Amino acid sequence: MGRKKIAEKRREELVWALFDCLARQGHEQVTVKMIAAQAGVAHGAVHYYFKGKEEIVATLVELISEKYTDLFDEFAKAAPPGPESMDLILDFLVDEFIVQTPLNRVFYNLVQMGFEREIVLKPLQNMLGQYREKMARMLFLHSGTEFDPVQAATLVAIIEGLALQWMVDPDAFTRNEARRQVATVVAACLNQSQPPNDKP
Repeated sequence: MGRKKIAEKRREELVWALFDCLARQGHEQVTVKMIAAQAGVAHGAVHYYFKGKEEIVATLVELISEKYTDLFDEFAKAAPPGPESMDLILDFLVDEFIVQTPLNRVFYNLVQMGFEREIVLKPLQNMLGQYREKMARMLFLHSGTEFDPVQAATLVAIIEGLALQWMVDPDAFTRNEARRQVATVVAACLNQSQPPNDKP
């Protein structure tokens, strides 16, 4: 493995080490030393790969965005187009975005950092833009109905609002109750009178 490949691998290890740290605690407590320890890298070596913690954070936002863009694409390939796939879509949205507590802890840490740091805000805005775009595209492929940007943003808001509540108060509702609410919003966006393929 060449030196460049090793450097890329080490950078990714440090970025995902930050993910692991943020999944456990608030970003204020996470230090470069902690990230290095999580990655099994000498503290002083981190600065060979990144200028500082903020650059690691910005790179993490980009990698999460890439990961979930790929996840949407893989799902779109696996699920046959058409309304009969709506059950699969609802399960996908709930299981990948609402009941994923470690991911949600990291995401809300990143949102808070985005309010405070410009270097984090721009990649965060790009990530949310791709999230809305992929959501609208997936639903169009399976319903034939165009989602406008506000509808896509509304659906993302419902999913992220449920995710936040699941993270803070997991006893507030069940996974299937969350699924039912997402189904209701999707149905409203599709101008249907009933949530598609609702589960009890």
